[in-house]
Amino acid sequence: MLDRERLLSAFDVLGLEVTTSPLTTLAGRVTDETAKRVISAIGIPERIGGYLTFTDFTDGPTLISDEVKDPNSSLRREAGDCIFLGSGAGILVLNGQSGEVASWNDGTLRTISSALDKFVEFMVLLQEKLNIAEKEDWPTGGAESRQASNELVRRFCEIDGEAMEQARAFWRSVVSKSFRSMGF
Repeated sequence: MLDRERLLSAFDVLGLEVTTSPLTTLAGRVTDETAKRVISAIGIPERIGGYLTFTDFTDGPTLISDEVKDPNSSLRREAGDCIFLGSGAGILVLNGQSGEVASWNDGTLRTISSALDKFVEFMVLLQEKLNIAEKEDWPTGGAESRQASNELVRRFCEIDGEAMEQARAFWRSVVSKSFRSMGF
């Protein structure tokens, strides 16, 4: 179960920030109740390893349309009403109405998680494994990293099986690149 204490514990090891946003800043931008709870009460981590970086939500969410001014941009057309969540595996966006998380990469918007709480839980699980790898000083590209990657993808399937049907390759790549970004 995802909670703020666990999130803070996982990311505090590397001194990473976890930001929240007051409910008042979400008005009109985030209507999905689960996403509202995550953003306002649990939080969004600063980054995962050296690979994924997330938006600071302290002052509220930013719409893609606020960042991408070109009205002819395919990103703006496809995801303009979505919230900019982060980058590293494409541009990560949150659909504030459905709570789905998607990645914009190579001109395509793909759902990678059916809900923001599941997405953040993935991030916690991944960071916890990175913390173990750091503590135990795993070798670069070793069996430990491969085993942990397989375990994480299996766990992600348990948490969000619906999204993982389409997003398994995405998550396998994110896990692998996150481990490599930290030297594992």
